[in-house]
Amino acid sequence: MLSLLQRNWIGRLRLALTLFGLPCSVCFSGIRPSLSCSLYHPFKNSHISRPISASCPKLYKTSDQATPSSMAPHVKARCPEYPGSKVKRFPVPDNKVDWSQRWLQYQPVSYTAPSVLTKPVWADPDIGLFSPKFNTLDGAVDRTSFMGCYKVENGKPLNPCGRTGLIGRGLLGRWGPNHAADPIVTRWKEDPKGGKTLHPVSRLPILQFVSIKRKDCGQWAIPGGMVDPGEQVSLTLQREFSEEALNSLAVSGGRESQNSRPHHQTFQIFGLSGV
Repeated sequence: MLSLLQRNWIGRLRLALTLFGLPCSVCFSGIRPSLSCSLYHPFKNSHISRPISASCPKLYKTSDQATPSSMAPHVKARCPEYPGSKVKRFPVPDNKVDWSQRWLQYQPVSYTAPSVLTKPVWADPDIGLFSPKFNTLDGAVDRTSFMGCYKVENGKPLNPCGRTGLIGRGLLGRWGPNHAADPIVTRWKEDPKGGKTLHPVSRLPILQFVSIKRKDCGQWAIPGGMVDPGEQVSLTLQREFSEEALNSLAVSGGRESQNSRPHHQTFQIFGLSGV
């Protein structure tokens, strides 16, 4: 597998890490493991790139300067039926998504998935059973959002992207932002002579990228996963890319190590070894 990766991707690799400052789980459709097929990321108007940390000089996170009201309203986060359930959302039209729009008739449906209510280690308790600190680092849990400061109403955070017809966490574990790291690996498609292949219509170079086909919904997605509390984002990137794009867990029987030889060699190719 590694030799195939080296043959096909070692040339002119460029790696960009996009950190999604995920909207609040209180009224957000969801993210991995089973909701990425329903996730919608609005196009962003402007970005500022800055290093994640001194220990990760080659990776950058993006922050959005556009206000939520200037973005296109989210669509999949308002799908009529919450993914993985039979729960119907309260319908939210485009002109009522923004919280600035007064809407006394709004009656969102409360839903938190049973798998979250069983209190797995990655999930918060219900509001009332603990007092999370929003818009700051809450112990090991980062409750800040890359979209900026979000509002808290009645002890619960509001989705900075607006109404979704749902309150509660759905399949998300955290109150507030649920951070994920999605590595975007690209290369230019080349002809046998090493020149860039042009699109037959646009005559522009063709950019290729690594993607995975999800087993739960059959849709194509960028590999990635959730950032564990206190975890370096660079480690999240390595783990999720190895598991999802390289199928490392199946190859190693579920015993893939961060220090294993294939894992180390793979990220030497990406210039990420030793991070």
